[in-house]
Amino acid sequence: MKTTENKPFLKKERAQTDDSLTNERGKTDKSLSQHLKDAERKTDEQIKSDRDIADGARAQRRSDTDSIRKSESDPKNKNLDQKDDTNRLKQRQFDDKTVESERAHMDAALLKERGLNRTVANELLRGEREKTDENLLQERNHTDSQVQHVSGLLNDEQSSHLLTKDALTTRDEFLAIVSHDLRNPIGAILSYADLLIEDSSAIGLNDEAKNWVGVIKRNAQTSLQLINDILDIERFAAGKFHLEFSPYDVQKLLDHAVESFAQICALKGISLTALPSNISSVVNCDAKRIEQVLSNLIGNSIKFTPEGGSITLSLSLKENNLLVSVTDSGQGIPDAEKISIFDRFAQINNKDRNGLGLGLYISKMIVEAHHGRLWVTSQLGQGSTFSFALPKNP
Repeated sequence: MKTTENKPFLKKERAQTDDSLTNERGKTDKSLSQHLKDAERKTDEQIKSDRDIADGARAQRRSDTDSIRKSESDPKNKNLDQKDDTNRLKQRQFDDKTVESERAHMDAALLKERGLNRTVANELLRGEREKTDENLLQERNHTDSQVQHVSGLLNDEQSSHLLTKDALTTRDEFLAIVSHDLRNPIGAILSYADLLIEDSSAIGLNDEAKNWVGVIKRNAQTSLQLINDILDIERFAAGKFHLEFSPYDVQKLLDHAVESFAQICALKGISLTALPSNISSVVNCDAKRIEQVLSNLIGNSIKFTPEGGSITLSLSLKENNLLVSVTDSGQGIPDAEKISIFDRFAQINNKDRNGLGLGLYISKMIVEAHHGRLWVTSQLGQGSTFSFALPKNP
């Protein structure tokens, strides 16, 4: 694990954390200082207010006492009044000293209280800072651990990416071999098989040998179809599956499909027909791909239609869609398999595997690429109908 690659990241994260901590401490100190100043100011204002009230009350009492003395003064009691004035003066002096002493005690108590407040505040601040530092240390350790973990995952991901890249390169090379080194020989086999069948009389092939050549041709066609199916799956997966749209009459595709499968159906004793239609069957589509869908559906019906059965192709219109249907009199499909048969590598009957089970999946992908949909309706023992809808204006 390359820990040196994490140092710049850790340094940056720690610097940001330290700056944040410093800012928070500054805010806390400023807030605490302001709080103490406000408390001291309010205390001073309250003491001054209390003193002013006390001084005012004392002055009022003195004024009231002097007024009473003057109103009650009598020449006969002059000596007595002088004696009372002396006593009042002494009393005032005593009161003033008492007030001064009390104020001194209050000021001392206030200073002591302020000192205690500052001490408590400093203790609280120190405790908060120690707790913050402890949390910061734990956070740093946690961050370091997370960074090390993420770094390990990144290294593992990079290693996996290299392995995947190598695997994809190997797969691309394999596909290149499949598409070139296998398709070309199979294409040659098909070409020569056609020549042997066409010139069987000229080269002296008897019927048995001609049948053997026919078997070779059918197996070569099956192999080529498997290769094309695999390549189509890879194109779908890689996002390289492209369509070439142009207006085309789908009725012609049905007629061509009947011609293509006529010999195979005849050998199995199956009737294959395309019903004529009086509707507009021209849609914007990739004709080759739609023909591929028809071939997959017809080939699937042939596999599960017994001798003496029938397969019917038909067209209809529903709203703005052209519906293409392939109906057979085969064994039917169980309800539990009506959806799964469109999955990759699905087989309706695993005991009688024929192909890779990609035909219906590829057909579904092609139809959906046309902004249409493909589905099936079926009853056991009464056959199946595969239908797909193509928008007239996709």
